[in-house]
Amino acid sequence: MSVQRIHLHLSKESLSFGRQLARAKKTSISKLVEGFFMGGRNHARSGKPFSGRWAGKVALRAPEKSDCRGIRLAKKYP
Repeated sequence: MSVQRIHLHLSKESLSFGRQLARAKKTSISKLVEGFFMGGRNHARSGKPFSGRWAGKVALRAPEKSDCRGIRLAKKYP
């Protein structure tokens, strides 16, 4: 695969976050962007809807403290 140069216009906040993320993952911003594009391409080709790709991969955690609003809603909508 040949490498080509592109130019991106990013806000200061997103660039700062990108640098922190790249540093944490021990990679470059270019590799992060390339991974984002390649990951999106694979999902587009899969033909599965979003709900099908994520089914069973997310678990809800119990609230750490008493959730009065949640308790009221659970009683109202059983």
